[in-house]
This record gives sequence, structure tokens and C-alpha cells, in this order.
Amino acid sequence: MLMMLAFLAAQTQQLSCKLFQAVWKKQGSKRALWERMRSLFKEFAFESMQMLCEAILYGIKIQPPIILYDTS
Repeated sequence: MLMMLAFLAAQTQQLSCKLFQAVWKKQGSKRALWERMRSLFKEFAFESMQMLCEAILYGIKIQPPIILYDTS
């Protein structure tokens, strides 16, 4: 039942969301798009699907980690 609900949500988004369509066009195929989304899910926590799509479409600016040294 949950798989059918997820499929319905994905199909609705593919047909009606201009941002999703732009991301899909940029990636070239659904397979490439889902692989990109999967890889970003492993590295980052997104608050919304919109943030994820914007990250794919516009890119992500990654800051280097801040390393604190004990100088005492």
C-alpha cells in the first residue's frame, strides 16, 4: 500500500511540478535523476523535496569542516 502511495506521489510530482521537470531534464533520464537524489540523501539532510530539487538544479556549496586544535 505504501509503495502505491509513493508511486502516486511521484507521478503527480512528475506531471505537475515545474521544478521537478527542470531537474529531470537537467539529469537527462529518470534513472540518473533517482541516482543523484539517492547520492545526495546519503550525504545531506534536506528539509523538503524542493530543497533537494534545488540542490540538484543549482548545485550545493559545501564548506570545508571546521577543525579546532587544542593549543594548550
